[in-house]
Amino acid sequence: MTTTPIQREMMISNIVEEYPEVVETLLDMGVHCVGCQVSSYESLEEGFGGHGMSDVEINTAVEKLNKVLTERRSEETMTESQELALHLAPLAATKIKEFCKNNQKQALRINVKVGGCSGNEYVFDLADSQEQDDVVIQEQDASVFIGRKSLEKINGATIDYKEALTGAGFIVVNPNATSVCGCGKSFR
Repeated sequence: MTTTPIQREMMISNIVEEYPEVVETLLDMGVHCVGCQVSSYESLEEGFGGHGMSDVEINTAVEKLNKVLTERRSEETMTESQELALHLAPLAATKIKEFCKNNQKQALRINVKVGGCSGNEYVFDLADSQEQDDVVIQEQDASVFIGRKSLEKINGATIDYKEALTGAGFIVVNPNATSVCGCGKSFR
């Protein structure tokens, strides 16, 4: 008997943390408590049941989540052999160099983590040193550190810097995003 990774008794928050690749599928199934409002105390079964699903529908949904997980992991294996890229717009490169110099840091660190309104969010920080799984991007004399898994989610993206009356900051033009929340800080 084969055990599947995702079980109906699992907490939604644990599924989101351990298997972020199924967040989009959960959202498509009507379970929206996977972003910034992820439920720590609700099982997948309770979440689906709360949306009116029968036991048969819950079992079918769990099978679909496990199928998506298997397919995505297969895609990740193929991606590992592909070239990963991230590009810097000229203003972003200028701002990275300026911020690093003014704060005595080595690079801009970019992380993609589960959260935000759309399932994934961008996190920007300045870094002193690179971490073990970091990919180092160097363009226009500016350095970016990004973990391989984060880079896979934004592969081919361009980092830019936006200055406006309402604020300023780094933005990601991500060709892999299927939807973006209104603030532009999270994506699916």
